[in-house]
Amino acid sequence: MATVRHRNFIIIFTMPYITDIIKKVRRLVHYTVECPGLKNYKKGYAYVKIMESVGNHKTGEIYDKYTRVQHGRVRYKVKWIRVWLPPKPIVTYYEIRKKEYTDKLYKDMEKAFTADASTLPDKELTPMEEAYYYIMCKYNPKSATDMVYMITQETGAQINTQKVSLLKKGVRGKGFIVGPKTDDYMARLQRNVAITQQQIKDKMIKEELEPKGGG
Repeated sequence: MATVRHRNFIIIFTMPYITDIIKKVRRLVHYTVECPGLKNYKKGYAYVKIMESVGNHKTGEIYDKYTRVQHGRVRYKVKWIRVWLPPKPIVTYYEIRKKEYTDKLYKDMEKAFTADASTLPDKELTPMEEAYYYIMCKYNPKSATDMVYMITQETGAQINTQKVSLLKKGVRGKGFIVGPKTDDYMARLQRNVAITQQQIKDKMIKEELEPKGGG
């Protein structure tokens, strides 16, 4: 979100719980809108509560305060706002666009989870990218720190989170999609990881044997 603020975009999240959004993002939220339910559906409107999100820069805590509007010299606290249903043509257009988007999303997900060796891009990964890709496909670690630990365990390589980000960029840039793969492909990746481990060991031995300095 911080990278698009200069574009003045309005970003709206529709969430059942505000806590579903990570706290780092919640600190950038300006307003939250709570809709307790469409109790007046037949009448075509609903009441929503609009709260202004105010953050404490010292503690990182976030507080919700009632929105206030000024009329003349008086400022009023706004507790509820009546919102009318959108016109039928807008609803119809929205439903069509939503279906187009979700259909494409489901197809992309299906493609990702059914990919095997025959559907993968015809591009070679570096040994370390192979190790990264193998671990992502098999274990899907939740954080870069976990990935650092797993690559270290699998290959013996000295790596940090910044290098993990570069590996991730390289793998995605070559068109490889993370997801369950066939047993044959996983076996090939496993062999490549073992080769990677031996390459790293050979390099370490070579560096150990080479004379240091110039003299």
